[in-house]
Amino acid sequence: MWCGRLSAAARTLQEAPMAPHTRYVWPAAQRLFPRATPRPATTEAVGADFGPELDIAAAHSVAAGAPLGLSTATVVATIRSAARGSAPGPSGLRMEHLWALAEDGRDALVVVVRLLATEAATMVAPAVSSHALAGVELLLLVKPGAPDADGVPRLRPIGMPETIRKLVAGSLARDLRASAAALIAPLQLGIGVPNACERLWHALDAQLEAAPEEGVLLLDFKTASNLISRAAARALMDRAFRP
Repeated sequence: MWCGRLSAAARTLQEAPMAPHTRYVWPAAQRLFPRATPRPATTEAVGADFGPELDIAAAHSVAAGAPLGLSTATVVATIRSAARGSAPGPSGLRMEHLWALAEDGRDALVVVVRLLATEAATMVAPAVSSHALAGVELLLLVKPGAPDADGVPRLRPIGMPETIRKLVAGSLARDLRASAAALIAPLQLGIGVPNACERLWHALDAQLEAAPEEGVLLLDFKTASNLISRAAARALMDRAFRP
């Protein structure tokens, strides 16, 4: 335990510094999270804009069959694979605290994770608990390199959710990994594909060996995740992975 603490302290000293708390940094941080478009994303609007994609997702759901819910084995595997020394959430709870539970406590933890992964959690869990579990501590780090033209350092936001929330999300991702990979294959290597970076490297190396006159173009675009319609993504997942 102490060795792990010392390792974490050493990494902290070498990591990027935290952004200063100034009146210039806060507007820059707000620009990282643009507001949603004024037009409300209704069910009809999403269906009209993403009709073919939703039809594909619905067909995938029928072919895959209705999900049976999280199993105990899936939750236990997620807990065992959780990284040591990971950052705590707003409450300060860490995975090390959960690993220290006695046998009955570990059994209760599995029950809680399985419950929170169902719609019944919205009726069973008190509102204050739901709000606390959904909380995220935002940490602003400074990206390496020169600041922007206005002199404000470039920012890297890090969200640190509650440990229980990470276990629920990780268990759901593990449960749906194979199904999600089948839905979006073959034009992706990010979900359900082992050794994705190695595959890309070997494919690129083989291509350059076969055609050495060809080149490689690397484009580092601005992160577009904040520009994705959450309503459309939710609609697609509901069609693909719910009965």
